[in-house]
Amino acid sequence: MSPKVKAKRLKVILLQLIQTLPDGEFPNKQLPFINAVINFIDQTPSPLDSFKADEMITLLRSVLGGMSLQDVRYIDFFPRFYNSLRECKEYADDSVVRLQLFEIFVNYVLLSTKRHSVSKVIQAFITEEQDVHKNNVNEQVVDILLEAFQSIKPDTETVLLLAKICPDLSAKNKEVSDLPFLDRLLATFFKAADEEISESFEDNFVSERLVTLLDILEPKVSEPLETYVEILYFSVKNNFDEVSKNILVKLEKLTSFFTSEKYESMLEPDVIFALVTAALKFNKANDATNLIKVLKKKKESDYIEDEWMTLLQYESFELTEGQPAIQLVKKLNQKLDDLDKDYAFGDIDSLNLVLESLCWSNKSFEYIEQFRKDFDDEFGVPMDSKSVATIMDYLCQDKNNNKNVKRASQYFLQYKDQVDWENDYEGFYMLSLFQLTANVWQNPEISWAEKLDVYQNVQRYEYLFNKECVYEMMKAAIKYDAGTFAVKILLDQTPELKKDDPRLEVSKYQKIFDCTYDYLIKSTDGELNKRVYKYLADYFAIPYEYYPGFVKIFIDCSDPEMALKVFADMKRQSKESQLPPPGEEFYIYLLKSFAKFQDEEGIFKLHLAIKMDLSINLDIKLLNSLMESYAALEDPFKTRDVFNLAFSLPKEYGTNNESAYWMLKSLKYATLGHAKDFYNGLSEYDILPDPNLFAELLIANCYFEQYRTAFETLESAEKNGDYHLINGYVLKTLHNNCLHDGVRNELKQYCQKTFPTEWEELVKTGQLEDNTKDYPDLLASPYSKASIEVKQISDS
Repeated sequence: MSPKVKAKRLKVILLQLIQTLPDGEFPNKQLPFINAVINFIDQTPSPLDSFKADEMITLLRSVLGGMSLQDVRYIDFFPRFYNSLRECKEYADDSVVRLQLFEIFVNYVLLSTKRHSVSKVIQAFITEEQDVHKNNVNEQVVDILLEAFQSIKPDTETVLLLAKICPDLSAKNKEVSDLPFLDRLLATFFKAADEEISESFEDNFVSERLVTLLDILEPKVSEPLETYVEILYFSVKNNFDEVSKNILVKLEKLTSFFTSEKYESMLEPDVIFALVTAALKFNKANDATNLIKVLKKKKESDYIEDEWMTLLQYESFELTEGQPAIQLVKKLNQKLDDLDKDYAFGDIDSLNLVLESLCWSNKSFEYIEQFRKDFDDEFGVPMDSKSVATIMDYLCQDKNNNKNVKRASQYFLQYKDQVDWENDYEGFYMLSLFQLTANVWQNPEISWAEKLDVYQNVQRYEYLFNKECVYEMMKAAIKYDAGTFAVKILLDQTPELKKDDPRLEVSKYQKIFDCTYDYLIKSTDGELNKRVYKYLADYFAIPYEYYPGFVKIFIDCSDPEMALKVFADMKRQSKESQLPPPGEEFYIYLLKSFAKFQDEEGIFKLHLAIKMDLSINLDIKLLNSLMESYAALEDPFKTRDVFNLAFSLPKEYGTNNESAYWMLKSLKYATLGHAKDFYNGLSEYDILPDPNLFAELLIANCYFEQYRTAFETLESAEKNGDYHLINGYVLKTLHNNCLHDGVRNELKQYCQKTFPTEWEELVKTGQLEDNTKDYPDLLASPYSKASIEVKQISDS
């Protein structure tokens, strides 16, 4: 059987097989085989030569349902089919085909690593339909995406776009759902928001997008009360306080502070409960009172459980401290019993409901604690994580109240073994523990031992602390001179990265990163700095502007090898980020620094890098720094090579007095004769002697223990009237390099008589050394020291 005949038969079998599959979709494990079969059938220049358009769409649908992110990479016929269909006649003529292909492709994009581009795909398709085919497909697009999000994880950003483009929020697609688009959009948004919050309770934009969603929906909804309430309930539940307050204000305006009879029929029991909860939480007691008036228009015998809960919450808020809260619970339970209700207030939800109201109404800690004990005695219900968190959050609402923060700390430690923080409410109230820890570490009146106790007891739950808490702990540890512990917190509380994970974005950890960086640039612990930098480089995509500071850290710690590594990282980052590479000033800083260390290997590597770096302008400042480096290595030959290179440049850019200084400084390591000959022949290089060069000539004489000659050279210059060569620096240099007691004494007397002003200033400022045994620092020079501008972190 020929391959062509075999391909035709396989095609028939494949299409018949799809008709027998549930929903016409292959299971995931069969996809590699199906992909191979389709590739065998389609060996023509265009898939349209092997398949009809409707067959291609059927095949695309058949694999889509079973695909995952991993499958997207190897189902290679998919993009080929899609591109061919876009060019076929059926696509141009039939809007149904276009919508089918859009549905397939948008699902494919949502499954891929490029799902962030789905908004562009949506906008492009809508624009194409509008401009090319004069069709408005907004409603169909919204419907397609909402249906896709039933099986694929939604995201709030895309849902916002759908809300924006949806022309009629009240419309329904009864083939899919009896709910209007508004309800489906809200449900999908909340589903996406829950996912994003659970993935990261810090690095999400749910709160901001809730505000945007409100702005989009308001002009499109004629009666927004139910929409407001749904968003309010979600916001209160997730502690999005600013959003909640914003919605409450809107509701107050809409309902005339909940007094308008027009909206009473919409105030269902669950709606009133949500509204009263929000009103009490945000100290809008009048709103709550007005809502209770609506509730009390019904007979108590007709109340359902939500309404009794609302009543318990409100009346708990209204209690005075002379009225025991447990008595209110008992009173309401008696009413429920008299009305033969099959529920009562004696569970953990009842406890938490009352605790919240007591805290919101600013009852004293003693009153709240007494109720908790009374409730436990009456019903045998211990606290859960929400109970303890409610009380701790209440005590810490003013973090500057040292007494209450300390009380909250001790309250947590008291109940730390009685509450399942990890599993209660899926760990939601761990956030309260993180906030408590931050408050405790900020509090100056809480001992270091108690701070550690709180941290270690929260840490055992194996949740990573939120970033604000990590920052506050690190900052406090550094203030306690416990910088190594601050580093330990950083290492313990940074997410682990798997092999192929991208490095963390510094912008998402800005305060923590800045705190670490600021500590390191002030630290003198070289080993700690090295360990922490390597960790930061492995885990964070370090922004370019931090690298000069990290280089300086290791220069200051006398670790040129690490400084060179950071410099290499900096160059790589500039290339990856398409930023300008390190300039001449950076090479100059490193060369001068490496000269101080006399680091031969480092200097050679830098010189090689300069030769290979085409972006570098080989100016005289850089060449002088190279000469300084080789002079520090006591290598007159390499210094001479660089000097000659500088001399070959145009005069205005070439050798200058500093160049001659470094050349002279290096020649003294050869012979005194070489040094003298170079000094005497400066005119060959169009260079006039200056005090720095003259001082270096005197040093060369002293280096070879020609102290008398050095002194006589000074005397000769003074007799010849070469006063332009003599200044305080020259006198100091000769004095400190002259290690012969007799010559030094003569020099003192001579200077006191001949240069009294300069000598007196040297004595006054303590620049003259008494030592005549150890040779002075031969690396010292009158020229600028190594320096570089680094990023500074402002105190916060």
